[in-house]
Amino acid sequence: MKVTAIKTSKVHAKKISLEKFLDAHIKNFEEKSILVLSSKIVALAEGRFIKKDAHIKESFIKKEADYYLPGSASRYGIPITIKDNAFIAKAGIDSCNTDGTYSLLPKDSYTTSKKLRAYLCKRFGLKEVGVMIVDSHSTPLRRGTLGVAIGWSGFQGIKAYENVPDIFGKKLTTHANHVDALAATAVLAMGEGNEQTPLVKIQNISLITFSAKSPTAAELSFFKPPIEDDLFAPILDMTKFTKRK
Repeated sequence: MKVTAIKTSKVHAKKISLEKFLDAHIKNFEEKSILVLSSKIVALAEGRFIKKDAHIKESFIKKEADYYLPGSASRYGIPITIKDNAFIAKAGIDSCNTDGTYSLLPKDSYTTSKKLRAYLCKRFGLKEVGVMIVDSHSTPLRRGTLGVAIGWSGFQGIKAYENVPDIFGKKLTTHANHVDALAATAVLAMGEGNEQTPLVKIQNISLITFSAKSPTAAELSFFKPPIEDDLFAPILDMTKFTKRK
C-alpha cells in the first residue's frame, strides 16, 4: 500500500470550493485509489464555521452532538460527545488551523464524498475510485488521537469474515473495519499540527472492494449498531449523557 500526503495551500473559511481546491492540488489520480480529505478542509470550504466565542461554542457542541456529557464530568473539563456512533470530543468543534474561527464537522460527509467521487471519475476518466472524509478522535483507555472515517463513497467499508475458516479450519465470526483502518493510516500521514497536508492519496490497496456507489442506509445501520447492541454496551452508562432531541 502506498500512502502519499499532499502539501496544499492554506484554506480560509468559505474562500474556495472543494472542487477548485482539488483542481489546484490533485494533478493526477489512478484507478483503484482512494482520496482522503480532512474534515476541517471540507467544513471550511462548505462554510461550516462559527465565531470564536466560548459561549457560542458550548451551545453548538450541545446542538451538534448526538449524545452530550458536560465538561464538568471530566477531569480535563472537556465535553465528551458521541457523534455519528463515534466518541469525538466537543462534537468535532475546534479552532486548530482555522484562522480565528471554530470549525464544525461537515453537514453530510457521505453526500460530499459521493459528490467528490463523481468529480474525480469525470475529471480523470476513472471508474473505481474511493473518497473518504476523516476526523481525529480519542478512544477509551488509550492516550492520543487517531483517525476515524465520518463519510466515504466508492468502496466497501467493512469486510465480513463470518463463517470464513481460519488457517486451522475454525469458522470466524468477526468483521474487518477497513474504512477506519484506512482513516487511521491517512490521519497518521496528514499529521495533527502545522504539516499542512490535509489530503492523502492511498494506492495499491489490497483487500479493498471498490464499488460505484456509496454505502446504503442498511449497510450503515449494520456498521454503526445502536448503542444497546454494541459489544461494550455493558460498560457504557448512557444515563449520564443528554441525548439530542
